[in-house]
Amino acid sequence: MGGVVSATVRAALESELNWLDTAAKYGYGESERRIGQVLREMGGLPHDAFLDTKIGATADGRYDAASTRELFARSQELLGIETFDLVFLRNGLIYFRLESQRRVSAAIAATLPPDGYLFLAPAETLWQISD
Repeated sequence: MGGVVSATVRAALESELNWLDTAAKYGYGESERRIGQVLREMGGLPHDAFLDTKIGATADGRYDAASTRELFARSQELLGIETFDLVFLRNGLIYFRLESQRRVSAAIAATLPPDGYLFLAPAETLWQISD
């Protein structure tokens, strides 16, 4: 990887402005791959640093459950992370029936550490999702 890119990512993570923002679409995953390479070299994300990524439509325009799962797994692999401290779900549950909402919620919960957070859009709720 280019020395400038690696140095830039490292400098950002070691600074007071230690928040990296990326997305599955940025460079068709190249941004996540480069950040992930630096994170692996550093032994993981520093404990006081923040990393966010976003998932949207695929390069061919798909934006459905299967493509979302694919991009999510791809982001985890490229970034080299297993869990996300924070998940923002914006208008993702309101279109599903209750059983699908339960499955999606369980899948998201599996990606959060015990002290992780799930933020929902104002129109969404977890009411009746779990016992």
